[in-house]
Amino acid sequence: MNPGISFCMIVKNEEDFLPGCLASVRDVADEIVIVDTGSGDRTIEIAKKFGARIYKFPWDNNFSHARNKSLRYAIGEWIFILDADERLSKESRPIVKKIIDNPSKQAYSVKLYLDDNFLPIDVLRIFRRSLKLHYTGLIHEVLEPSPPSIEDSEVSLLHINPHNKKIKRKKYNRNMLILKKQLKDDPDDVYCMAELGRYYLKKKRFKDALKHYNQALCSFRAQNSSSEKNPADVVSYKYLIEYYGEVEKDFEKAHDLCLEGINSFPLYPWLFWYAGILLIRMKSYENAIHYFLTCHLMGKNGKFDRTLPVDKDILGYKPLHGMGVCYFHLKNYQKARKYFQEALSLNPYH
Repeated sequence: MNPGISFCMIVKNEEDFLPGCLASVRDVADEIVIVDTGSGDRTIEIAKKFGARIYKFPWDNNFSHARNKSLRYAIGEWIFILDADERLSKESRPIVKKIIDNPSKQAYSVKLYLDDNFLPIDVLRIFRRSLKLHYTGLIHEVLEPSPPSIEDSEVSLLHINPHNKKIKRKKYNRNMLILKKQLKDDPDDVYCMAELGRYYLKKKRFKDALKHYNQALCSFRAQNSSSEKNPADVVSYKYLIEYYGEVEKDFEKAHDLCLEGINSFPLYPWLFWYAGILLIRMKSYENAIHYFLTCHLMGKNGKFDRTLPVDKDILGYKPLHGMGVCYFHLKNYQKARKYFQEALSLNPYH
């Protein structure tokens, strides 16, 4: 009889992260499949101690190739995708066992906690092997085809951010090379263009950043005039809006893009919050209140896209503080006081 659930991973030089990762799943995993893409440290030794099945695969600058190799080696009825810098929460371990016993379910999303400052995002990580899903894309790979149904689960993964600057720099340089190759293979890849623009902005290469941001937005407009929107493509708006708002200080241009973005992604709170910020800078306080209030209500009612990272404070004290600022400038001091107090109750240290 095949084991119940296979945890599938790809790794390279993960001796610092792997022990904690594997310790978090060893009581749940029926098997651990690890594809190593060229480790030169103690990664393989550590994996063996946890009883993992290890396969070597030469790194070819394609995350999907390595991921798909791990899927082919798995023999469990269910597959759980995991990264070395992630931890399965203790509370989630019995939940995993329970949900895979349901014969009517095909796939589950899990709650991935990327950072203490962000709300968890829902990501597809658990699915039946019989669905024969596979990854596509050189980087920021995506599972295809989309399962007939994906159930939300309370399974939680905690992402551990590396503090080592050398590791961050290596990943940065690696990702830049892969993004450029991906864009060469697919010149209309909106997400890839936007991400390249973000990398250039970090390097203060402003012209290159703006070029890629504009290309991303033009490509998004062309592809999505009548088709279903890909939520990940919201970055084509976010990065360009931030560029005009923070670098160029062209608040009107940034606000126009906010409105366009809201039309395509009406469940992304950041667009509403930042539209309010821009209107404050343009001294349009009454209009700003509308956007802050909408953002606040999205958080209060839980009606927002949970597949995208959202800063906790954007659904917390920030829109309340924004309304306080607006009412203060409108000389409605009673309402200003009310919203400032509500904001302080959520974040006393602001």
